[in-house]
Amino acid sequence: MPHTEIFSTATPDCWTEAEIRQQPASWLRALERLDDLRRPLEQFLAPLLLDGDLRIVLTGAGTSAFIGEIIAPWLARHTGKNFSALPTTDLVTNPQDYLNAAHPLLLVSFGRSGNSPESLAAIELANQLVPECYHLVITCNEGGSLYQNARDDGNALALLMPAETHDRGFAMTSSITTMMLSCLTAFAPAVFNARRFGDVAERCQRILASLGDFRTGVFGNQPWQRVAYLGSGGLQGRRARPR
Repeated sequence: MPHTEIFSTATPDCWTEAEIRQQPASWLRALERLDDLRRPLEQFLAPLLLDGDLRIVLTGAGTSAFIGEIIAPWLARHTGKNFSALPTTDLVTNPQDYLNAAHPLLLVSFGRSGNSPESLAAIELANQLVPECYHLVITCNEGGSLYQNARDDGNALALLMPAETHDRGFAMTSSITTMMLSCLTAFAPAVFNARRFGDVAERCQRILASLGDFRTGVFGNQPWQRVAYLGSGGLQGRRARPR
């Protein structure tokens, strides 16, 4: 796609800044990959989505759990399907409260590294407790167990994000937004696709470029101690919680 060509950034001084700035280009690369995978993706999802009893649970560990919390309400409203969000920590500790053997299940698992023990355990428990269980894995790490296991599972499909989204910075940045966009594209391709999203990515890139050096602008050297995020629905502020 020609849009991918326009994105270039100065070399930043930290991983977090690099991963913030690379997001628009990463989004477009992910969408290009999904275009290539559209046929197998539709072959996997279409029969499942025809079942009115299907439950679609978006899950992840830590920050990856926020993806489901942010997009599940919109997906449920837009598609008319039974979407819900559930952190893997809740699923693993109380599986009987959330896994109903009477209903087929599509578990959508998000993972930056794909090696979180609770994410792997959630898949195992779902397979044990739900006879008709399927998995859509969205991950940033080709070497992670989530991706590798899904490749060998006939009831699973794995979507691998561009390699640079396997963030090395303190916070998940390009990883969470690219996985989020990819899930939206998987279930709502008429709304989220490479053709329509190119302009969005380009505008975001221009905004990032206008912010200048993050060390001297934006949040750099400010006497703030807290940041408050205001929003509702899919625009609710989500953050990593201090331990």
